[in-house]
Amino acid sequence: MLPPAFESLFADSRSGSFFRTRSWLEVFSRYGVDAGDRFRLYAVDADGAPLALLPAVVSRLYRAHPRARVLHFIQPEAEPYLPLLAPDHPDFARILEGLIESIRAERRPCDVLRVSPLDPASPFAHELILSLRRLGYLVQLYRHLDDRYEQTEGMSATAYLAARPGALAATLRGKGQPSFDSGRARFQLIRDASDLDAGNEAYQIVLETSPEEAEIEPAGYVRNLMRAAADAGALRLGLIFFDGEPAAVQLWIVSAGVARCIRIWNDPAHADLPLDDMLTERLVVHLLDSDGVRELDFGSLASEAAQNWAPQARQRVGVIAFNPRTWRGIKGAVRHIAIPKLLSLPRRIRRRLKRRKAWR
Repeated sequence: MLPPAFESLFADSRSGSFFRTRSWLEVFSRYGVDAGDRFRLYAVDADGAPLALLPAVVSRLYRAHPRARVLHFIQPEAEPYLPLLAPDHPDFARILEGLIESIRAERRPCDVLRVSPLDPASPFAHELILSLRRLGYLVQLYRHLDDRYEQTEGMSATAYLAARPGALAATLRGKGQPSFDSGRARFQLIRDASDLDAGNEAYQIVLETSPEEAEIEPAGYVRNLMRAAADAGALRLGLIFFDGEPAAVQLWIVSAGVARCIRIWNDPAHADLPLDDMLTERLVVHLLDSDGVRELDFGSLASEAAQNWAPQARQRVGVIAFNPRTWRGIKGAVRHIAIPKLLSLPRRIRRRLKRRKAWR
């Protein structure tokens, strides 16, 4: 049970990010963890005063780390990972020292630590890498999926849509709008918990048309995520019905002035229609003109459609730290750090020789 003093570290769902609230953390811990994995929450204090909360998942099921015990500090919904912090305690060195000491003192130490995604320019990411190396971990930094976004502060939906690529506008005029004009396509927005039963039914129908998509999510996670978001006033669930049947669903969450696209589902039977774009266009009108968000965040979507709507990208990275005190930690470091360096050695030598010749 979490000590009461740490409750103050959670964000207010009405003013802070929804993904830093207790309600989201409860949904993730109960429904968002894959079968066979375990949720863990680390609490760091100083003389009884709460400093930080750091959620994580313990797993032995990572293909990249066969049979290794992996402790992953993960933020699965677009935001870069950051501890839940006391307002007056942003001392990351102190927090990380307390965290890593606690991890190393565990009866069954983890072989691998992972943290992702991270903003590479953030003080937390910088101090994390320094602390891990200082305490003897073998650290690998890797490129994570970029975060696609568009700044929209003070922008109307009309202005935003007018700035989209001409090909996108032509597609919406030629295929999207005629479907709405004819009455075959209908848009619906769900925000309130009272309408969620209809939203869940439509989401389930669309999801069942793509069984491979259904297998990605732990059972119950999305349904309970939508419920918690609706209770917090953050849910924006967009639906398109085609000929009366659910054909496309987008789940967005609005908090702290940012609208985040969390999930997109389409019925492949309507592959001839630009359902993604049709639904995004309708949602954007509400997000900008009614919610007045300052940013649209499409997360790690890398498709051409996502780039049309969000041409800007923020780099994200991940950190893997191998424990030199365990056999599987050493084995992982050899596989992921030492061998790639040895294989790249001839190429690095050739590069260095070329530079010397150019300098002469």
